[in-house]
Amino acid sequence: MSKKQSPAKVPGKPAAQPPRGALVALSGIYNGIPKIPLLDRETSAIFYACILAFLLFFIYAMLPPMDEKYDFTLTEAPLYKNANLSLSVGENYSYIIEHEGQQQSMRYFVRRLWGCKGVVLYEGNESQECLLPNGNAAGDAEQRNSTLGNSTGLLFLPWMLAVSDDFSWRASGEYSNGYVSMRSGMNYSSLGKSSALGRDAYLVRVVSDIYPMPADYYIDSEKRVLLYICSGNTTAWLVDAPFELDASQIPEKQ
Repeated sequence: MSKKQSPAKVPGKPAAQPPRGALVALSGIYNGIPKIPLLDRETSAIFYACILAFLLFFIYAMLPPMDEKYDFTLTEAPLYKNANLSLSVGENYSYIIEHEGQQQSMRYFVRRLWGCKGVVLYEGNESQECLLPNGNAAGDAEQRNSTLGNSTGLLFLPWMLAVSDDFSWRASGEYSNGYVSMRSGMNYSSLGKSSALGRDAYLVRVVSDIYPMPADYYIDSEKRVLLYICSGNTTAWLVDAPFELDASQIPEKQ
């Protein structure tokens, strides 16, 4: 009888092995980890790895981004305007601004410019804005009412076209640079009819969420421009306009 032959073994592909040097290094690190009382070496290694991961995450969170970007989002409540812009081409306005006994002036000019479908408001030699009949800046894609581009808005801001006896409004902004976010808002509320510099006016109080001192705006009821403003130790008042002013009738602080 012939002996039964066992099937020939087919040589398989050997499993990939890490370099011996790496195994020795990993083994040395593992064996060198001090054991935590009541825990075996494997559990101690996992515990230390978790601590290391937390520290790396903390350091990453505290460091500023490599390409730091700042975002500012402005959110405004609906605004219902009851008047159109009444600034006319050729008008000039001047203010005196007083802060802690120091005074400076600010001048505004209303002109026409090719390409602007409304009027152009110049603030001294610093900035200019094309204003539409609704008071908004033509170049503002968001048509915001609490700001007017680069202008300080001392003479006029779009929200002034909405003032009334019961005017109430809010605008808020959120700042973020990727890892820090801050939010603040401004509340606008009418204190009713008043007068300033011999003109009928609406008195509007503006209160910030973060600044304790309110600002009182006296808005001309006809032209919807600022007559007088008082906020803390800063005041500003209109001294030259296309209508008559009475400099002796300065409003008392509310």
